[in-house]
Amino acid sequence: MGNKGLAGELHKMRKKEVIDLRKMGIQALPSAIGALQCKTCIIAENDIVEIPEDIQKMTNLQVMLRFLFGLRTI
Repeated sequence: MGNKGLAGELHKMRKKEVIDLRKMGIQALPSAIGALQCKTCIIAENDIVEIPEDIQKMTNLQVMLRFLFGLRTI
């Protein structure tokens, strides 16, 4: 899924408490991730190597699950 399509999907899910993005073929998280109001975000089993700074805007986030190695920067 491309970042533009993912940004649109994230916008639709922005008020959910749990966001599960497992196995979606994601290579990079869009800046739209910062608008999410979830408490839990699961990004496991994707090809994400970097978390954008916009993650800091997720003020309700309590748990982010990332199961595989390869993440380079947060």
